[in-house]
Amino acid sequence: MRLVDFNGVVYAQGMSRASLAFVVVCLAACGSTQSGGAGGGGDQGDGGTSDGDSGAGGLLGGDGGSNEGGPTGNGCSESAKLIYVVSNDALALYSFYPPTLTFSKIGQLVCGAQTGPFSMSVARDGTAWILYQDGKLYRASTKDASCTATAFVPGQNGFQTFGMGFSADAAGSTQETLYACWTKGLAKIDTDTLTLTPIGSIPGISLTGGCDLTGTGDGLLYTFIPQTTSWLIATLDKTSSAPTFQKSLTPPIPAGGSWGTSYWGGSLYLYTQTPTAPGSTVWKWNPADGTTTKLIENIGFSIVGAGESTCAPTSPVK
Repeated sequence: MRLVDFNGVVYAQGMSRASLAFVVVCLAACGSTQSGGAGGGGDQGDGGTSDGDSGAGGLLGGDGGSNEGGPTGNGCSESAKLIYVVSNDALALYSFYPPTLTFSKIGQLVCGAQTGPFSMSVARDGTAWILYQDGKLYRASTKDASCTATAFVPGQNGFQTFGMGFSADAAGSTQETLYACWTKGLAKIDTDTLTLTPIGSIPGISLTGGCDLTGTGDGLLYTFIPQTTSWLIATLDKTSSAPTFQKSLTPPIPAGGSWGTSYWGGSLYLYTQTPTAPGSTVWKWNPADGTTTKLIENIGFSIVGAGESTCAPTSPVK
């Protein structure tokens, strides 16, 4: 791992993991043509990919479960509190548990699509919503990765592909809305009628490279946007689409390639991969102090979408 001292950036020593020899061809990767989903933060720990339930594991184990439990008092199962990511090269769904930095393979995605995944988000009931590169939208189980096609019509109002994120309608609410974002701006999707309705452009921010979204259980909506030589994080007004906060992350996270984002435990978890890298790198951005930490360099597969539900914790977990 290359250690470079940037202002406000902390590189976690010893977090680099050797990758498998995947050949990642970023023909439709987020950041150039692809987007990711949602996620969050947690304490640094030994990372990797395991089989079975989330926990400290070895690099790239076999198929695993999502540690799915029954609903709690707020209607959330334990599995709905995890982050989930989708891989374009492995065509698989994984869970991610931030406190141990462990990825657990849920299973292979067999959605019947002729293209690969583009982005994803996770609903409060623990269902993953996965958009493919052809604009088709699928629902996938976070228990076994089984996949079902929806009747969503691609290309509505010019939104062929886009990043997605569920956000609670109000802080602590069990009601949520699915939002979409790409070069045309911000939109919302009715998950019953599968109708996409534009909200507006994002004033003052270039969306030439697209935009990803992740929402929170306290009603926030974050976007992670590639710029020419940097990355931009912003929160959006869900009614007007105007940014209410924005910060440029430069120069620590390399520009270009695939990307995704999620929110967990009061922090954003960012996933980036340059076109020449064999696997994605995991970062943590802490809104409290504005620092960016590299958690795992090269996880061994390519993340093109990430997401967490509004059940995920919104404050630091001790």
